[in-house]
Amino acid sequence: MLPLLDDVLGREVRDCGAVMALADAEGTLLWVSGTTDRLRQAERIGFVEGSNWDERLAGTNAPGLALATGRDAFITREEHFRESVRTWSLRRDADPRPGNQPACWGSST
Repeated sequence: MLPLLDDVLGREVRDCGAVMALADAEGTLLWVSGTTDRLRQAERIGFVEGSNWDERLAGTNAPGLALATGRDAFITREEHFRESVRTWSLRRDADPRPGNQPACWGSST
C-alpha cells in the first residue's frame, strides 16, 4: 500500500513543498513523504517514520490532537507544546469513515 500511496500522493506532496505522513491509531508514523530537504527539516523535529505523535508523548500537536478528539486539527506554530516544533504549522485531517485508522495528515513550515 505504501508504494501506491507514494506514487499517488507523494509526487504531489513533493511538488508543493509539503510533508505528508500516515500514522496508525496510536500516533506512530508509518510513512513520511516530502522532498529530501523537507524530510531533513522534519527529521530535526522528530517527524520521522517510527516516531509517535500522541499528545501524551509529544505535547500539543495537530496529529495528537486529532487522534485524541477524532476531529480535524490545525495547530499553528506558537500553539505547539514543544519549542522545537514551533517553526511548523501542522494540520491533520480526520478520516470521515467512523473508526477508520490509520489516519493521514500533512504538515508545512
